[in-house]
Amino acid sequence: MTSHFLSGENLYQDVVTYSSFGDHRTATDGEEKTTDWMAERFSACGLDVSLQTFSQETYFVDNTFLTVDREEMGCFPLWPPTWTGQTPVQGRLIATNTGRDIPEGSIVLLKPSFSHGAPAFSNEEDNAAIRAAAGAGAIAAVVISNGPSDGIHAYNTPTETARWPIPVVLTPKQNEAALVKAAERHGEVSLLLDGTDIPKAQPRNIIAKLNRGDDIIVISTPKSGWFTCAGERGPGVALSLALARWASERNSDVSYLFDANTGHETGGTGIRRFLEDLAPSPDRTLAWIHLGANIATWDWEETAGGLVKRARPEDYRVVCSSEELLPLLNSALAVLPGLKPRAGRGIGEMREVIRMGYRGFGVNGGPYRYFHTPEDVPGVGTAPGLLEPMAAALVRALELLEEKGKPQA
Repeated sequence: MTSHFLSGENLYQDVVTYSSFGDHRTATDGEEKTTDWMAERFSACGLDVSLQTFSQETYFVDNTFLTVDREEMGCFPLWPPTWTGQTPVQGRLIATNTGRDIPEGSIVLLKPSFSHGAPAFSNEEDNAAIRAAAGAGAIAAVVISNGPSDGIHAYNTPTETARWPIPVVLTPKQNEAALVKAAERHGEVSLLLDGTDIPKAQPRNIIAKLNRGDDIIVISTPKSGWFTCAGERGPGVALSLALARWASERNSDVSYLFDANTGHETGGTGIRRFLEDLAPSPDRTLAWIHLGANIATWDWEETAGGLVKRARPEDYRVVCSSEELLPLLNSALAVLPGLKPRAGRGIGEMREVIRMGYRGFGVNGGPYRYFHTPEDVPGVGTAPGLLEPMAAALVRALELLEEKGKPQA
């Protein structure tokens, strides 16, 4: 019988709670509440909990609006934001692919390359078009989101990324037709991005330890992200909490270390700080399991009758550090039909873990329609029936790792 804390309903309720804290951008109120909640949950399992705090420049959005010919449209800053201040900028909308040949004082309309939102906004042509427009005298830019949904898709942006020379906003793809027509008639635009720079914000990683034997299994997951992140981050958070409870009740001589890290959307600053300062050495680590993005999320299919959600575990991506782990993972993941793990250099933060010489695997979902969007809420992201089999697979993988121990030299 499934332990209640590994049940789909319990996992889903943790996703709902996580999402309810609000936007999870690094060091914001929603992420801080998440940190406190997760730390309390880890402590309740009997784990030794500490917080790794570091300084990072962070931006807090106070107010945004975009009107085109007096029609209000949703918007969100393209990171790292350049503020207008409390007074909006106003100008005529001009469409351009290159950012050149525009009247001074214009607000340019751009459509970038397609993206699921994960890469930084660093495509050379996209980046150059904004900077060229600023150089030609544009006072702001409106960028049409170009992801799989009709909404806004934010872009992960490393902390070292240069700020835009002019205010730049993302607007939902559903506004594209209206914006193109407005640009043809050089419509009037009013754009406001008001916010605050915090040069030395104090984001926090959670480190939760279950000290037993010399061998350690590390389980990491990010807890920060652009919006409420129910499907993107929620399953990893819920699974991490459930596995901590499972490990605490298990009679084992293997130690566990849980890392819930921050700074994911700003280049993975949290996982990098953990690896640099606090992670156990690879020779002490029996395995490292990273719970990445979009685990156990719905696959939304466009049909003639509209969007339909499907469960497609075969599209999940499990990447391990070496071929040696494949038989173990194939056995553990047998409850997820069609899923085939592979060996490789990893996805997302697990890529850095593997590069540093750790043995283990990372779990990510497939392409998720609402990844990095404000629409990523529990009901569209995941469900109890998707979460429970993944929990069972991870528990089985941990049991097998404990049983088999370290590979023989």
